[in-house]
Amino acid sequence: MRDASTGEQLAAAARRKWNRLDVLVNNAGTSMIGPSESLPEDGWRLTIDTNLTGAFLCAQAAARVMIPQRRGVILNISSILGEVGLPKRAAYCASKHGLIGLTKVLAAEWARHGIRVVSIDPAYIKTPMDERDQGSGDYSNADIERRTPAGRFGTAEEVAKVATFLATDGRSCADGA
Repeated sequence: MRDASTGEQLAAAARRKWNRLDVLVNNAGTSMIGPSESLPEDGWRLTIDTNLTGAFLCAQAAARVMIPQRRGVILNISSILGEVGLPKRAAYCASKHGLIGLTKVLAAEWARHGIRVVSIDPAYIKTPMDERDQGSGDYSNADIERRTPAGRFGTAEEVAKVATFLATDGRSCADGA
């Protein structure tokens, strides 16, 4: 999703089917690994457009439905690499740093409309994208397991549980959930 029309189509489809839009999860992502001095411009643009611009355009389309409803949740899936830098990940880190900043702006701007905008910043999750990145990213499963506190990759299911918790109305840490 890198153009406004796709976000608008998704928001319109939700509105047609359910007459509302309650939750948007911006989870589209790609990576580009390589030395910054030789990173191709088209790889940079693809990563920024997919990971950051696409998320903004989807959030914008969702907000146009959520603002009149006076409620909604937008979850942006960023990364631990939105908080730190890692060699050979200029485009990916820049896009995820930008997504965290975008989340903060939209949260501050749309809170008065009853819209919560939250970033989920997982560390390494075992996905097909990770498998592809290992080939060009000069790291192994053992490297990740060694440098993560849990000593393992996270799972998509763990991220989904966090997203479900954050998307649920009326939940707080005091609820024991």
